[in-house]
Order: sequence, then C-alpha cells, then structure tokens
Amino acid sequence: MQSRSQSALQFADTFFLNSQTSALLNKNNQSTGYGPYADSSNSFHANTVWSEGSLGVALAHLRLGNIEKAKSIMNGILPSMVSSTGGVLYAANRTVVDNSGDVFYPYASVAGTAWLAIVGSPNQYLLWNGDVTLYKSVFGSIK
Repeated sequence: MQSRSQSALQFADTFFLNSQTSALLNKNNQSTGYGPYADSSNSFHANTVWSEGSLGVALAHLRLGNIEKAKSIMNGILPSMVSSTGGVLYAANRTVVDNSGDVFYPYASVAGTAWLAIVGSPNQYLLWNGDVTLYKSVFGSIK
C-alpha cells in the first residue's frame, strides 16, 4: 500500500509533469519539470515548467529516498533555468494560465532560488527535524 506521500508524488507525475523548450537568455534549452496548475478538465493550464514547484517535488522525492528521481528533476531544471545572474528562473517561459489570468514570467526569482538552496543543502534535514535539542544546538535558544 502506498503512503500519502507516494500517492501525492504519483499524482504530481500524472497531472503536473511538463516539458518545455524555450529560447531563454539567448539559449535554446529543454527544461523538464512540473507546471503550476493542472486539473482533469484542463480549465487551468500553464504550459511552462515552474521551478518552485519542480524543486519542491524534488525535495519530496529526496525525503522518500528516491535519490535518482530527485536528481533527474534537478537535472531538468539546471542549468537551463539558471539566469546569468545566478538566480533560478520562476518559469521556463512567459505563460498566461488559461481561465485565471495568472502570468508566469521567466525572470530570476527568490522562490525558485530558495528552493534550489533547500534541495541542495546538506542541512535540509533541519527543516523537518522536530528535535528541539538539535535546533538549539544550531541556532541557540528558542524565543
């Protein structure tokens, strides 16, 4: 029987997995990752790869021990979605989400860059470890 985490990742692979070729930053690159919206009716659809969501899925795979899948997701994002300034692009290409008007832009973003830092950090376990003793030893007293 699958855990809720495994079921959620299977759902993400079924409905959100996306691949885009875009001419970003004077490069023709293939980005593979996950889109920001999907549903069975396709009333909300964004034809792009979303770095924030893709790297969140990579972290979920790491947490479940699916190291190769996490690496595959990161390889789909890097280096094709890294700007010349070093930030991670928010989306692989400019896209307007059908029926919502939301716009995703291919600009360097704090969100995508932060997720890359989290996924790539050797200390990522600190984000979910409930051991207050460990937290105190790293950050000092809790206020």
